[in-house]
Amino acid sequence: MTRVEVLAPFPHPTVPDVMVGRGSQVDITDDDLLRQLNNEGKVALLEPAVAPGPVQITEVRVENITSASCVIRFSVDQECTDMKANFGPTTDYGTTQPASPTASGSGERSVLLAGLDPETLYHYQISVTSGGADTLSPDNTFTTTA
Repeated sequence: MTRVEVLAPFPHPTVPDVMVGRGSQVDITDDDLLRQLNNEGKVALLEPAVAPGPVQITEVRVENITSASCVIRFSVDQECTDMKANFGPTTDYGTTQPASPTASGSGERSVLLAGLDPETLYHYQISVTSGGADTLSPDNTFTTTA
């Protein structure tokens, strides 16, 4: 991602009928677009934009544990493209379930695990992807009821 100052207006690359105005400072993530605009003299390179740090996964907890299901809840502090829980009887996990809501942005997410065996210890780990980088929570456990 590179921060640029716009020297000459150009069409917004993803929003139809919108022009990026002269004097604006914007972050450009597409290297080909950046090269094109720079070669055309439409932008002046500023410093590379500071990328956000790794996603912080917080408030991880298990709720509503029954003999066959439970809900894992957690929060993320930035936009993520993929969020899921890996779970199973060992730290090899073996099963993956996507989180809800799947909308981007920060906030609380939940994962419903169903079809579990009664009175069984399960390991689980939250996995999220942001900016192409994966972040994993520590291993956690819960035990289903009888």
